[in-house]
Amino acid sequence: VFSAWGMSIVAAIVARQNFKSAIPFCYAIMVSCIVFLPWQIYIFHCFPKEALFEYQFNSRHISEVVENHGGNWRFYCSYFNQYFGRHLIWFGYLGILLSFFQNKEDKTINNALLCYISFVFLFFSFIVKTKMSTYFFVIAPLVMVYIAVGLERISSLFKHRKLILIPLLLLCVYYSLNPLEIVAYRRDDADRKTKIYNTTLY
Repeated sequence: VFSAWGMSIVAAIVARQNFKSAIPFCYAIMVSCIVFLPWQIYIFHCFPKEALFEYQFNSRHISEVVENHGGNWRFYCSYFNQYFGRHLIWFGYLGILLSFFQNKEDKTINNALLCYISFVFLFFSFIVKTKMSTYFFVIAPLVMVYIAVGLERISSLFKHRKLILIPLLLLCVYYSLNPLEIVAYRRDDADRKTKIYNTTLY
């Protein structure tokens, strides 16, 4: 949130010399510090060894593969079907393309969001050694916004837009939930069946 917000503020300052736009950002930083700093101070005061261990362990995710959670730079691309539903990511690409043709005011926010999405994706794909599917969740909602933009534009091409929009949304729900893949996974996953069987022993 703060990185995308900060990028939009920097863009606003460069474009219009609007330094007042940074005031709410500073307030938000102050409030966040008031919320999270007391806990950090508390754990380092009461549990210094444990807190230091956790900080050092978490920092290892950047420089080394932790607990065999590795992968190449295409790791997160391979999860796009699970993040957004099969084929729906193409509407996201369309939404991103269309966003470049918005008016100037919208472009400032749009460029900040795209920089934020790109930065997070590139950071976790090429720099962070430990790969976990949940790392991408922080920007997944933003990509879904662009998917919605693409879907909205497609539906606007039809004369009876409302009649097209409903089946289009139902199709999106189907591809997002992937019911057939879920059923197949639950039926064929041997580890899951073993865990369920073992619960009867305890």
